[in-house]
Amino acid sequence: MLLGLGTAILLGGIGVMAGYHGYIRDMNAARASQKNLGVLNEKLMDLFLSLPTEIPSDTAKISPPTQATPSKPAPTMQARTKETLLSISGSGTKSTKKFTVVGEWDLNWSYHCSDSGMNGIFQVYIYDNYGNPSFSNGLINQSGASGSDTQYYHNPGTYYLEVNSMCSWTIEVKG
Repeated sequence: MLLGLGTAILLGGIGVMAGYHGYIRDMNAARASQKNLGVLNEKLMDLFLSLPTEIPSDTAKISPPTQATPSKPAPTMQARTKETLLSISGSGTKSTKKFTVVGEWDLNWSYHCSDSGMNGIFQVYIYDNYGNPSFSNGLINQSGASGSDTQYYHNPGTYYLEVNSMCSWTIEVKG
């Protein structure tokens, strides 16, 4: 039993000594790195101190920048006049011809039910080039004796409109 305990102590001591030697090795490497860093810092400081403190008088002087005067006035931004792509009036249900927009577009609409003396409905559905409802462009759904407004859309493409109303109506698309 004593032999076993002594062996364990001896082996444990060897392990501690190996760990201690590894620690000493790492500390020496760290000190060497710090010494190298200190030498580098000293060299940088010497270089900095060797720089001239005054600018020689024969050096060209730099003038502050001057503002250049343009030879012609800059163009002003003008709002692009939108082209009328569709203009239609009627009553009842009607499908319009197709129109193509390349950017933002406006749908101006109005309806009047004065002929019937009653309130009516006014609906405009927007379909894409393939006859599918355009979910990215909201529909118009109104009721009353009359109304008018402009809807603003932001999706380019080819579309046609389906108008449904018992009243007289007018639609204009600009894009």
